[in-house]
Amino acid sequence: MTTNKPTMPVSGYAVFIYNQDIGAFAPQFRTMDEAEEFGNAMRLKTDLTVSEPYPIIATHTNKEAMEIARGVYGKGLRCEDAMGST
Repeated sequence: MTTNKPTMPVSGYAVFIYNQDIGAFAPQFRTMDEAEEFGNAMRLKTDLTVSEPYPIIATHTNKEAMEIARGVYGKGLRCEDAMGST
């Protein structure tokens, strides 16, 4: 039996915030500690609906995204990756 394990690392955490009059907002944080601290502070100081932090996991690499964009916009498209422009 196989299990679905994420192959990409967690790149950050999102805290979902909701207000009926305004709508939804989901700020993202680099660490779980930062996300939890923000979520707890929002719960204490506001009456907004605030989620627990959710991990953000990439579904593809920057290189794959650049290849897709070039397929849509043409080979001359300049893209930036973590190592600089390509």
